[in-house]
Amino acid sequence: MVRVLGYLTLCFILLTGYALTTSLPRFEETRKAYETGELTITDRNGEVIYGLREDFRERRLPWLSLDQYPPTLVQFLLTAEDRSFYDHIGFSPRALVGSLWGAVRGQRRGGSTITMQLVRILDHVRDRNRIVRKLREIVSSFVLERYWSKEEILEGYLNLVPLRGELRGMPAGAGYLFRKAPHGLTLGEQAVLVALLPAPNAGWNTLITRAGRIAPDVPLPEAFIREGQMESYRRDLISMEPFSRLIQRVGLKREDQSSSKFIRTTLDGGLQRKVEEILRRQVQDLVQFGGENGAALVVDNESAEVLAYVGGVSPESVVDGVQAPRQAGSTLKPFLYGIGFEARLLTPESLLLDAPREEVVSGGSYRPSNYDRRFSGEVTARAALASSLNLPTLSVFDIVGGNRYFTKLKEFGFSHIGSLDRFGSSAALGSVTVSLWELVGAYRTLARGGRYSPLRLIPEMSAINSDIPRSDPISSETLAERRVLSEGASFLISHILSDRESRAQSFGLENALSTRGWSAVKTGTSRKMVDNWCIGYTTKYTVGVWVGNFSGRPMRNVSGVSGAAPAFQEILALLPEGVQPPRPEDVHEFEGRPVLRGTEGGGERLPPSLRIVSPVTGAVFSFDPDIPRRVAKIPVRLSKESPGYTLRVRGGDIVVEEMKTGTELELLIPVTPGEGRIELLNPSGEVIDQVQFQIRGG
Repeated sequence: MVRVLGYLTLCFILLTGYALTTSLPRFEETRKAYETGELTITDRNGEVIYGLREDFRERRLPWLSLDQYPPTLVQFLLTAEDRSFYDHIGFSPRALVGSLWGAVRGQRRGGSTITMQLVRILDHVRDRNRIVRKLREIVSSFVLERYWSKEEILEGYLNLVPLRGELRGMPAGAGYLFRKAPHGLTLGEQAVLVALLPAPNAGWNTLITRAGRIAPDVPLPEAFIREGQMESYRRDLISMEPFSRLIQRVGLKREDQSSSKFIRTTLDGGLQRKVEEILRRQVQDLVQFGGENGAALVVDNESAEVLAYVGGVSPESVVDGVQAPRQAGSTLKPFLYGIGFEARLLTPESLLLDAPREEVVSGGSYRPSNYDRRFSGEVTARAALASSLNLPTLSVFDIVGGNRYFTKLKEFGFSHIGSLDRFGSSAALGSVTVSLWELVGAYRTLARGGRYSPLRLIPEMSAINSDIPRSDPISSETLAERRVLSEGASFLISHILSDRESRAQSFGLENALSTRGWSAVKTGTSRKMVDNWCIGYTTKYTVGVWVGNFSGRPMRNVSGVSGAAPAFQEILALLPEGVQPPRPEDVHEFEGRPVLRGTEGGGERLPPSLRIVSPVTGAVFSFDPDIPRRVAKIPVRLSKESPGYTLRVRGGDIVVEEMKTGTELELLIPVTPGEGRIELLNPSGEVIDQVQFQIRGG
């Protein structure tokens, strides 16, 4: 009886085989039509770290050629599913006779070869009758073997075979279950994947038994099974929703790999996961103080490649904390001091006054203070920066000048800072807005001796800038490295930010800014404790951390040292220990301290710089209309004597002649109704300060 059924089966194949020839897809057609169903993001080593869903029916990863699979995985597959794969013609007559006889008796029995399984995957046989379906499956497998090579059949099967749940193909199984590419799987992990094939949703005991039969002498991934990772594969491997939105927004290039949607990044998958976990733990500690989220960025200084990018730690995060503009706090102070050092307007040993100060502003007066509400009298610029004192920093702003400061910040890559007219001297204390991306890029510039180049997330491709429209190409000029601060000035800033003794006045000797090796670190806290920052670098890496609330809700009793710095310290400990950077040629030791050559003995007391004290930008003046216009004047007060400087006054529709200020501290200037503007020019004709105001009446 068995022999008769065998002959009948063979006759059926010979009679109907060629009728199906034209309807079977060719290998190249199948591969070309293959789509991943999602945008696949990998780290620098090819490890899958994120899949941005585009098809919610199933999850696929890029098609892999047969030589990209480990030979042992193929061997396990043949052992478990089709031992005679290279000998049969698409089906095994002996196994099929038993299968057909079982179908006649209403029993389910095996007997399908890999070729027959592939035919089912290609959805070629759809008959409802089980016997007819099996016969047509036999015929189709015979025909498929005629047009596909054995290697093509194996390759197609490995890429298309259904696995647990919505996973389709061995690449997806390896990526979403083990966070690896197939070539990185251990023998035990390969055995587990093959054990899934007969019944992907089988229980643990069945799965372990199958895997043990496939590879009896291979240790199975017990930790994987014990932790139940297979049941949690639906979760994204890394919480990178903000990161994925960044990729969509800037339109990064997709590598063409068999029509797959595939992006290889500069990220380090292992480091990424550790940074995210550190940040998540720190934010959990801050919940009691009103903190709910955070962001972190780790960059390789030499290559500008981003190694870790965490845009948020809350699953509900819809904001990218790396790219979002936030108030800078004290994080911009190093750049202000660096400008002053480079221009030789001050040295690290220059004496600055840390004392109460009041400034006239629109609508009232402004009394800035230090974070601890204390004043220290005369302090060195070194101590003022290291301890993040506010009042001396305003003196440095007066000395450097607002225009020079804002111009230089833009050269460092800050694009959200706004204008000097809006912020005035408060910009020195961090009232302007910056992003973590910009801050890390700027601090990396200090770490590299003042040489700036854009950060990048894609190998051999330049910077990601959140302001670049999707369709705009990035010009080669944007990619070029440029010097924005002298090497000597950058070294002095790095030396100060790494000086534990100098920052002890505000932070003490032991705190979260103290790291295992050499590092330069700066914290920042914005108004009302809305934002906490900690940015720092070694010679090889720059790390930035922000914690706060995307809603802008303030935290309570949290500063940069207690909020962001602990996470910064822990992240930096993951990286190789930092070493003291070499001293550049334009810096030498003077009385035990590094100074720029030519500024030795620069511990003098610096006088206040020349600026317009009043009126202030935004001021409104009203005059009695009974007063003749020719005598209507407003007072203009300067901060000090100013021989050789010029005031240029523009009032309404007239331009008053330029006036030499001589040694006077206060002038009366005629005005007319409308918008007023006063510019202060140095002897070289450069505008060093300006104010805008409004005149009513007259």
